[in-house]
Amino acid sequence: MAILSEPFFTAARVGLHEVVVEIFVACPDMIYSLDEEGRTALGIAVMNRDIDIYNLTSWMRYGFRQFLSTQIDHGNNTLLHLARALPPKHKVNLVSGGAIIQMQNELIWYRQVKKFVPSSIQEMKNIEGKTAAVVFTETHNEMIKEGERWLKDLAGSCSVVSGLIASVMFASAITVPGDYGDNGMPNFRKNPIS
Repeated sequence: MAILSEPFFTAARVGLHEVVVEIFVACPDMIYSLDEEGRTALGIAVMNRDIDIYNLTSWMRYGFRQFLSTQIDHGNNTLLHLARALPPKHKVNLVSGGAIIQMQNELIWYRQVKKFVPSSIQEMKNIEGKTAAVVFTETHNEMIKEGERWLKDLAGSCSVVSGLIASVMFASAITVPGDYGDNGMPNFRKNPIS
C-alpha cells in the first residue's frame, strides 16, 4: 500500500482521475491513505477543483463516502475549508469572462462540496480558529475587488455606447429625408410619405 501512495496522491494533484480509479480498484484501502498534510485524495481534488475525481465519490459505498466527508487534515481543515481556499492559478486562468465568472464558479463549487459534508462539521473551525466562510472571505478579497473593477469598466463602456446610440438616434430624428435643395428647402417637402 505504501508503494502506491505516491502515485495515488500525485495523480490526485494533477487530475489524472483514470489513475486514481485504477489504484483505488486495485487497492480500495488507498482511500484511507493520507498525504503528509493529513489530506485524502479527495481533499487534494477539492483543493484543485478537480470535478472528475470529486465525482468518483458518487459510486463509492457509504463507508468510504462517510470517511471522506468527515476527514479533517492536520490543520483541522474540513473539505469545506479546502473548497473555500483560493484555487490554483492554472484553474483561475482557464475561466474567461473575468473575476465575476470565476467567483460564480467558486460559489457553485462550494455548494457542491457542502452537500457532501455532514452538517455537524460544516461550521467547524480550523487550527487558526476560522470557519470555511471566513477562509473564503479572506482568500477571495482580491478576486472580489477585481470583479468590482471589471463591472465598473463594463458599466463605463456601456455608458459610452448608449451615449453614441442616443446621439445617432437624435440626429436621425431631426434630419429631413432626401437632404436639402439649393434654396434651403427640403427636397421632398411636396411629396408626403404615402
